[in-house]
Amino acid sequence: MTKLVIFDWYGTLQDGDIGLFPDSLRTLQELEEKKISVGLISKTSNREKAEREVMSAGLAKFFNPNNSFFTFEKNPNQFLYLMHHYSTDNRNTLVVGDRAAENREIHIGNQLRCSTYWIQRGLHAQELPNENVGQPTRIISTVSEILKYI
Repeated sequence: MTKLVIFDWYGTLQDGDIGLFPDSLRTLQELEEKKISVGLISKTSNREKAEREVMSAGLAKFFNPNNSFFTFEKNPNQFLYLMHHYSTDNRNTLVVGDRAAENREIHIGNQLRCSTYWIQRGLHAQELPNENVGQPTRIISTVSEILKYI
């Protein structure tokens, strides 16, 4: 049973500088209704800008300093922190992102043996998982597709 979903920001919930993808808010609301916790781990060189984008998108209700990382490099400790924070483990954690590259969300989620959902769209759609990254649990085209599997 899924207790925690860890999201990437850019390319997963947020469409570059355009704004939220159309189904992002609805997906977060449905997870909240199902009492499933959420976290956010985003690689960015401008943490303040990314934090402002999350707040201006109206997502302060879902993401706060206790469950969000805006960082230069993603690492397994950030994911483990969120699992500990929400008193769950890898069997009950789902990682969602648009990057199937090394040291990104799908790679780290696979290393930690979480379920991983790769959104194959946008800028990184052709960046296929390799042997080191590992295959995602599922390949999806939009974030709301995770709701079918929870």
